[in-house]
Amino acid sequence: MEHWLVLFIINYGYLAIFVGSILEGETVLVLGGLAAHQGYLSIVYVFLFSFFGAMVGDFGWFLLGRIWGERILNRFLRFKKMTSRMMGAIHRRPGTLSFLLRFLYGLRHIVPFSIGMSKISPKKFFALNASGALLWGAVMVGIGYFLGLALEAMLGKLRRIQFVLVVFILLIAFGLKGFIHLSRFVGEKLGFSGVVEV
Repeated sequence: MEHWLVLFIINYGYLAIFVGSILEGETVLVLGGLAAHQGYLSIVYVFLFSFFGAMVGDFGWFLLGRIWGERILNRFLRFKKMTSRMMGAIHRRPGTLSFLLRFLYGLRHIVPFSIGMSKISPKKFFALNASGALLWGAVMVGIGYFLGLALEAMLGKLRRIQFVLVVFILLIAFGLKGFIHLSRFVGEKLGFSGVVEV
């Protein structure tokens, strides 16, 4: 009987890549590339779903900033403070940030929202962001795919149990990274320094 994680990847892998790309995405894309290397998913579809998810998420935040930006900032002061830090950089280089925003880990919601409040046209944002999302998807999926090649070179052909173990270890590693990032963020907001030192 196949392991539940393998069945989940086969049945819901593309949906998970699409939704994961809307949110943040790196972990899901690396695992998607690894699953493609193992033959569970098509690398072309992993890349396409990552691209479309990234575009839906980024353009959604852009439109939110463009249409309701001021109302949201007036209602949520913490969000207003975060946005005000970004606006100087956005006014100086809106095109550069539109292209690079997928590579700005942890800022993927605030940056397109803030860019939406700038004077950049939706067409220009869409074109630059699409170019950046193509590059981001190729890099992240490629990392996962080549991780599969490296593991295969070290371990020989990965069997299903080894694949599940690798996915589980990667999920734990990325989860710990997220926990450390969140702990530092919360510690800074509460005025503590060095909450988690790694």
